[in-house]
Amino acid sequence: MHGQYAGKSLIGYMSLSHVNDGIYELHNLSVLPEFRHRGFGRSMLDFAKEVVLSLGGKTLNVAIIDESNVLKAWYVSNGFKQIEKRKFDHLPFTSGYLDFSVK
Repeated sequence: MHGQYAGKSLIGYMSLSHVNDGIYELHNLSVLPEFRHRGFGRSMLDFAKEVVLSLGGKTLNVAIIDESNVLKAWYVSNGFKQIEKRKFDHLPFTSGYLDFSVK
């Protein structure tokens, strides 16, 4: 778990989990709307990549709402590649899966 602060205010959050051999998953990367587009999200994403690398990880995965084209483009612009899409009957959206090769 990692919090992003602006002064004393918590303005962003993300967490990581170890999936299996060399694979980590990014969860809940979020920044308060009034602090978006200022580099805080990218800072947290870079931190996640550094943590995975320091732990000997090879891949960082993230799952998103696939229809969120702005979010998908943001991850792609930060080096992620879409690897899969899945539609689940119990969800009103398509799940998109992206990964980043940590080297």
